[in-house]
Amino acid sequence: AREREVVLQEIAEIEDMPEELVHDRLQTVAFPDQPLGRPILGSRTSVRRFDAAMLRQFMARGYGMAGAVLSIAGRVDPERLLACIEALFSPLAAGAAPRGEAARWGGGTDLATRACEQAHCVLALPGPGVRDADFYAFQIHATLLGGGMSSRLFQEIREQRGLVYSVHAHGAAWSDTGMLTMAAGAPVEAVPEVLRVMLDQARRSLREADGDEIARARAQLKAGMLMARESLAARVEQMARQWLYHGRVIPVAETVSRLEAVDARGLHRLAERTAATPARPALAIVGPETVARMPLPDDLCAPGPA
Repeated sequence: AREREVVLQEIAEIEDMPEELVHDRLQTVAFPDQPLGRPILGSRTSVRRFDAAMLRQFMARGYGMAGAVLSIAGRVDPERLLACIEALFSPLAAGAAPRGEAARWGGGTDLATRACEQAHCVLALPGPGVRDADFYAFQIHATLLGGGMSSRLFQEIREQRGLVYSVHAHGAAWSDTGMLTMAAGAPVEAVPEVLRVMLDQARRSLREADGDEIARARAQLKAGMLMARESLAARVEQMARQWLYHGRVIPVAETVSRLEAVDARGLHRLAERTAATPARPALAIVGPETVARMPLPDDLCAPGPA
């Protein structure tokens, strides 16, 4: 009961933070009625329904040796560490590795009103997963689109048009799917134009990006990856994620090589995939009451799945 109240307070805190809430709502629009679209904290209804028996059943079903990954980085004694791991984890049942539900893209629009000055908007399009051959091209595209002050979105929406203070893009990816997200906070009257530019640049940049743009994005990704290796916390997280997705730890040299291999043809291939399998964008906006009367670009007017 005590922990339940803590989680309920966390949910309330997120609902009071429009810049955080909008991402939860976007995930639900992009992946409706499936695990990938549900908030990690759950809902008030689901949290209140949990009891001790349900938690024990969940742990018995999902917390076993099969499919488990333990990632460790740092100055350790391997022999002593392995002995400790065996003593601590051998009592766990082998169990069966949990199987995730295949992701299904939905798309649509979600508008929510809150007492805030600006409209917080996040627009998303489907992308490849981490095991996809186009994953590295996808990451380079997301970076050149909205990965910093030299990116297309920052230059076009902030520097040229002065519509927002901050705008960025990110390429999220899971085992079988990905999502290109573009986020900004803007005055309500500026949001329609911001969204139009986001959609336009997301599509045009796949065809128009030149060698210099791709090289800058590649250098930025490589620098971020190499600097992250200075953090042991980042290392253990990366190793665990790679083992879960690929069954091995990917050497840095291999990742660098794959980034170096991306050129304009790789982005063109992504453009061709997008054209061959068109999908409705996902949009979430949290802002003042006037967002409900705001005109949206035609591509975004359709509601999401019920």
